[in-house]
Amino acid sequence: MKRSGLLVVLAALALVAALPACALAIHVYKGPTEISGTVVQVYSGISFAVFDGERTSVVALEGVETPEPGEIGFVNSSKFLHEQIYKQKVRVEITRIGESLTYGRVFNEAGENINQMVLSQPYAKAIEVPELLGGLASLSLKGDQFISSAAGISITKPDRWEFLSIDDISSEEEGSVGQLDDRELERVARNRKGRPLVVISRFEEPYAGYNPKLTIVTESIGGQLGKDPTDLMVDYVSDLQKKFYDYTLMENITPIKIGGLNGAYIRLAFTREIKGGESYQTVNKIYLVPRGTVMFIITGITQVGEFRDYEGSFNEMIKSVDIER
Repeated sequence: MKRSGLLVVLAALALVAALPACALAIHVYKGPTEISGTVVQVYSGISFAVFDGERTSVVALEGVETPEPGEIGFVNSSKFLHEQIYKQKVRVEITRIGESLTYGRVFNEAGENINQMVLSQPYAKAIEVPELLGGLASLSLKGDQFISSAAGISITKPDRWEFLSIDDISSEEEGSVGQLDDRELERVARNRKGRPLVVISRFEEPYAGYNPKLTIVTESIGGQLGKDPTDLMVDYVSDLQKKFYDYTLMENITPIKIGGLNGAYIRLAFTREIKGGESYQTVNKIYLVPRGTVMFIITGITQVGEFRDYEGSFNEMIKSVDIER
């Protein structure tokens, strides 16, 4: 590499090092389990940006650690990765997804494993891949299946549906491994009340209109441990009535089994507002499944006029749910 070119690269790396972490969030990759495209930027010894012809994703090499900005070896490790992949076509096998980074195994056009190439360098070391706990999302994506090992729940999406929103690892829970016990799970559920473990949508965002979706949220049962699921649903619906002025009952509360556990089901209609201030009349298929000190709230949502179009897909996803006891 010419000296002038190297200076440009080092200057770019220095600029990235000075940015806050959120500045790297060019795109949260939400769909397929693989990315193929051209590397348009290198940020460090393990992270880079790849453009697939439509969008730019920030990728990090899974299972590899290199020096951080300011540490000895950062410049050399960044230079090495730059020399291997900059302006080159790569294929990324996605292993996990965060809010600002997509992690994976990376291969060049010759099929060479870039992760292994970087690990061959003296400043790189292999690290154990953590069980992610993005709030509760100690997750992995296996094809069309979402798995949260911390929460102990999995669900499979239908063809042509998208994993829309998955939280990044939080500093508070970083390093947690395996399924959480009831007390820890309840603590995290309280901290992230209303925030979904996963959102599965029919279309990628941004979408013009109300995007049909299914969400999974965890909530603490609090002092209602041992209460029947139908009674828990009554309390949950009572809270909904306070939030939505035009609440309409479409199907009564019904006992149901999901993932082998006792739960409750109800169908409601009410107006939801999305970002930008647009309002839509929605149908909401709500499933409540208590387990220990928390309950899973699984909701299939679509516009009133489109409900029959997507009811089958919602039912398919509900049947796929598996909850560890």
